[in-house]
Amino acid sequence: MASRLEGGKELDLVLRRLPRAVQRRALVKGLRAAGKDILGPAKANVPRDQGELFRALGIAVDRAQRAQAAIAIGARKKRGGAHAHLVEFGTVERVDPNTGKSSGVMPPQPFMRPAFEAHKFRALETFRTELAAAMAREAEKLARGTGRRR
Repeated sequence: MASRLEGGKELDLVLRRLPRAVQRRALVKGLRAAGKDILGPAKANVPRDQGELFRALGIAVDRAQRAQAAIAIGARKKRGGAHAHLVEFGTVERVDPNTGKSSGVMPPQPFMRPAFEAHKFRALETFRTELAAAMAREAEKLARGTGRRR
């Protein structure tokens, strides 16, 4: 359920003037803030009997250098969220061929998709405002740093 924001020629021009590390810091700050707009409602949508899944939901920054900045919003497997997809999409009945026993059926209980669909535009606006603020803060830091060296 990845979403991409592309375009924004003015934003791109401003970002290119900043050092790469500064660009990434500003982008990550904006993305984290936007991610919280989706994470909160997703946690509110998790079925109450899925306490472990509730605690596993979070925001992770993609540390790979293939992108300037990326985040993932969802269940972290190491924190007990390995079954998140089963809750979100449900399961079909499976029968063990050896014993003939049924594993049962779990109906879907979506929590991520509704949160994303309902709050994606608010998250986009949060991203824009937080990115602008972060870029201003980073530019101030650069200006102060340059002023001290003279």
